[in-house]
Amino acid sequence: LNKNKFTFFHNDLIPRNFITMGHKNYYFDFEFSGIGNPIQDIVPLLLDYPHQSDEFLKKYKAASSLDIDTDHIGQYLLLRACDILNLMESRKIPEKGRTGVRKRFLGVLNQYF
Repeated sequence: LNKNKFTFFHNDLIPRNFITMGHKNYYFDFEFSGIGNPIQDIVPLLLDYPHQSDEFLKKYKAASSLDIDTDHIGQYLLLRACDILNLMESRKIPEKGRTGVRKRFLGVLNQYF
């Protein structure tokens, strides 16, 4: 990774961790935040909304001054999906929830690999 592309990131940017009021976003739950590539904030949203990923990335690039590394987005998605699967296996998540996570994981594999 290019160290010049590093910035503060939330690292758990999923719909339940932010709200939009007017034209402003408000974020909370910074438990996993840190310094890294900003693509790490985008990946969870792409996992939740895979069919809108191209549109979302286009809008993000247009609105952000950050130079995000989209060349490796598939790799970030795969790592995040594996992390989610690992967390799911280590916690007592009902089978219904596991099925949804598995479907998202397979969606990532189908879309990017």
